[in-house]
Amino acid sequence: MFVYYLAVPSKVMAMEAERQRLIEEYAEANDFSKSTELEYSPLVGEVETQRTESSKTFRRADGAYETVLYPYPVHYEKNNEWVDIDNSLVPVEDENGNIVAYKNNSSTLPRDDYMDALDR
Repeated sequence: MFVYYLAVPSKVMAMEAERQRLIEEYAEANDFSKSTELEYSPLVGEVETQRTESSKTFRRADGAYETVLYPYPVHYEKNNEWVDIDNSLVPVEDENGNIVAYKNNSSTLPRDDYMDALDR
């Protein structure tokens, strides 16, 4: 039993030495001094046929594609196509010019509810 306890650390040390050797071998085989940074390529536009409920795909000037994933829906389906959700708000004023609500194309949110939502 005593020999077993001495052998286990030796085996661990041998595994660590092999791991270190593999890391050094990999580092020698790869030139890490070269920059792996991609050159900037501006976005050309969105590829609307690649939309999903919570993603948008864009094409870059160099022909590459970039997909942005959102943690919430940014599109809704209408006539078998994904359409942008309009989340813009416009103030609604009463006859005295006081803001009483905010609305977008689909609904109106009373001012107090909007202010409460901002406080959350």
